[in-house]
Amino acid sequence: MSIKLKQYFAEVLFLLLFFSFINCRNSIRTKKSLLKVRLEYDFCTSDSNLFAGYLQNERSVFPDFNAESSNIFWTFTLLDQNDNPADSFSFASTQNLSFFIPIEEGKWKVKVQGIFSQTEKNLPEENPSTDNTSSLPPGDFAILEGSSDFFEIKDSYYYDLSIPVALQNNSGYGKLNLKINTGNSPVTKVIITDTSNTFNHTFYKNENGIIEISLTELPAKAYKCLISFYSDSIYLFSLTQIINISSNLTSNKWKNPFQSSESQTFLQTDKDTLFITQKDINHIKGNTFFVQGNDYESLAEESTTENNFEQTLESNQNAIEKTPDGSFFKPYTSVQQAIDVLNLINDEETEYKIILKGNIQKAPHEVFSEEDNFAFINISSEKNLNLEISSYFSEAFIDGNFSTTNYGRVFYLGGKTRLTLKNITVKGGYAEQEGGGIYLNCTKPDSVEKYNLTLTGHSKLCNNHSEDSGGGIFIEEGSALFDGENVLVTQNTAINKGGGICLEALANKDKRLLELNNCTLSHNTALKENGKNGAGGAIYTQFATLTISNCVISENQAANGGAIGIAQNSNTYINNSRITNNTASYSSGKGGGAIFASGVSANLHLGNGTYIWQNNSFAQESKAGGINITSTNVFIYDNVFIRNNYFVMENQTPESNALEENNICFKSGKTVTISEELHNTNISFTVIDYSSPPVITKNYSRFNEAPPSLYFFTDDNNYYITGNENNEAVYMYRE
Repeated sequence: MSIKLKQYFAEVLFLLLFFSFINCRNSIRTKKSLLKVRLEYDFCTSDSNLFAGYLQNERSVFPDFNAESSNIFWTFTLLDQNDNPADSFSFASTQNLSFFIPIEEGKWKVKVQGIFSQTEKNLPEENPSTDNTSSLPPGDFAILEGSSDFFEIKDSYYYDLSIPVALQNNSGYGKLNLKINTGNSPVTKVIITDTSNTFNHTFYKNENGIIEISLTELPAKAYKCLISFYSDSIYLFSLTQIINISSNLTSNKWKNPFQSSESQTFLQTDKDTLFITQKDINHIKGNTFFVQGNDYESLAEESTTENNFEQTLESNQNAIEKTPDGSFFKPYTSVQQAIDVLNLINDEETEYKIILKGNIQKAPHEVFSEEDNFAFINISSEKNLNLEISSYFSEAFIDGNFSTTNYGRVFYLGGKTRLTLKNITVKGGYAEQEGGGIYLNCTKPDSVEKYNLTLTGHSKLCNNHSEDSGGGIFIEEGSALFDGENVLVTQNTAINKGGGICLEALANKDKRLLELNNCTLSHNTALKENGKNGAGGAIYTQFATLTISNCVISENQAANGGAIGIAQNSNTYINNSRITNNTASYSSGKGGGAIFASGVSANLHLGNGTYIWQNNSFAQESKAGGINITSTNVFIYDNVFIRNNYFVMENQTPESNALEENNICFKSGKTVTISEELHNTNISFTVIDYSSPPVITKNYSRFNEAPPSLYFFTDDNNYYITGNENNEAVYMYRE
């Protein structure tokens, strides 16, 4: 037979005997009833009325206390309708907190007090009368109290009464002992402090992943505390917690569960331990983080304090509540601060956002090392990271503020990062090595629709410099998309290759990809101080794939390849774009005011709607005001216009009119491949080592019946274009 069943039969037998006794004595005594009092007690209930003198919200901590303990002794006092004590009864605690009290007819109220005894206590054989305990023996203290409303007893009967009892706040000292299981989360330590600065301590994760908060000799009262969670020095989040300390007790029970505003349970507890998972942190942090704009003066002031959050905690709890957490009202103070948190909480599925509330600028004295990849903002994720950085206002800039005495780049992107910059200007990079504005070295995504870097909206790469290659951006590995008519790459410089953009490696061209759609590249320079070196003023590509669609590339300069330099093993596709007013400036160089195509096993595709005109070359031998083709394979599609590009004679300027039209230039034996039927194409050629009449086209007759002279012309009037027996274009000397 179960314990509960035995208890039930015992109560029934007691009631039968009691009522038999009452009926036998009705003629000589006042009628009495039996009152069954059930005490309601739960430290983790949501009913704050049960906790007299205590504070409580959805996050509360209470003492480890068992009201059914054999060391609790209960005193029930009957109060008449005038609130005067009429009778009193004492009992040892029971398993179900149920007690039976004889009671007469009338209106009554019951007051109950629980006394915790640290010594053995013997109850009298009979219940005491109206003498109530006014003082407690040494070692005893009252900790539980409760009271009923008035009720009426009308007849001899069995009555039920429930009374809530509350843990009473009292003087003295208690202990705090809380456990946090960090699970698979990045949490390594917590800092706990209260609003009155009674305590402020740091506790660390042990080898079992448990953080144990242990404090002694705390004055008994309710504390409003902040528990702040860290991963090493990186602040993650804080929880406001009400911690109730009672005299001679240990508070070690968490209220269960925690809930968000959407009523989703998180941060589970078993009352003894709070469990934190990676999913919990993601839930708390969300997917959007704000970063406050600054100028270098304010940032320099912050840097002198080293952003030591623990020191701030020690000075004032108010500082904790102001600690940046990435929310709108408490934004992070730097982009890197947000990135460091994202690296910890990233679940590889969420699309995260960083929103800039103003412009971001590096302090002049800040120095970055190889550990930081020499970058103001270092994003290198081992897991797939999907991130967008945008502006809360119409636009914002991120200024590296680097210089000749303080080298560094603005962004380093590594690992499995996928970053979108929307309405963001990247400027102020000055790198000693490649990549002044951005250095991209990421694992290229498998999907053709995903990119490691996307520039969109009103985003710009401007005023960045590299002492090597890639003034605006250097792509060692990964894919990038610059998409939008307001995307601009301008006024970037490099002394070697790619003033604006450089894609370069020594192998595996499939690992580098750049797509330019509807954007503008202008006023970029790849040139050493002596003017003798530098290729690809706007773009340089080697072992890579480059696609240019609907773009304007203008007023860029390099020693060779004023706009674009194409090196070995590259595929370059140019469609419906304008390449104009670019300059190859080295007089002893290879020319190519627009394009220098020198790469072995490289391919250049010039497609529909591409116009290359008004570009200049100062190369006295190679000339090539438009395109200089040495080893690259060139493919021509319809509606391509390459005219009015010029070779500038020695010691002259384009304004002097000492010019020779020189559009596509190559040596005898080189050809261009025609890839479709032509209708609106107009291209002019120069063959610079004419000996016998060279064939300059391939596959023209495959797609076209019209004579090639309809579409192809010569720069020098001493030559003309005709068709041979196969109707391929031949460069002929005019007799």
